[in-house]
Amino acid sequence: MNVYIVTEGQFDATLLSRLLAEEVQVGVTIVAASGKSGAQSLARSLVAARRRPVALVLDADTTDEAFVHRQRLVARELLAMASPGIPTEVFMAVPSMEVLFFADPALLGRLTGGLAGDQSARGRYQPKQVLQEFLRMGLAPVLDPSDLVRGLTDADATRMSEYPPVSDIKHFLQSTALTQAANGRR
Repeated sequence: MNVYIVTEGQFDATLLSRLLAEEVQVGVTIVAASGKSGAQSLARSLVAARRRPVALVLDADTTDEAFVHRQRLVARELLAMASPGIPTEVFMAVPSMEVLFFADPALLGRLTGGLAGDQSARGRYQPKQVLQEFLRMGLAPVLDPSDLVRGLTDADATRMSEYPPVSDIKHFLQSTALTQAANGRR
């Protein structure tokens, strides 16, 4: 399988590389861009030039469902224009990829040495900010958010990959692999 996953930045790419470790071993390339518009541009360029499936992963930067839906539709349309006949998909992390650390309070507590309840609840809506505040206060036994990724066990990664957008990305990769196999592509 030859599929590209394009993210907005290095942290998202590092996190997805850990959560999709098995998929990365079988022809999935995760590429970090610089920001939302950079990721969209890179995704369009890759699908047009390489003619391979592309998954674009963007932070929604909001929890407003209507706004998330509009962002995804616009990004999908722009990506589809560069890729007639090539599988592409846009995945929105609501509000950002860091929300995955707040999906399982026990996991976050283990990785950071514990979070106060109000910070954990706020983390579902402002995950990037809460993690940065936590790290800035020096309360966590890590130096930066990437240390959180390195601290994940295989069991942690499996649990985190059950939540969107990672679970949706896995489904896209599986369906793309089936389509490529049916078409005789490797």
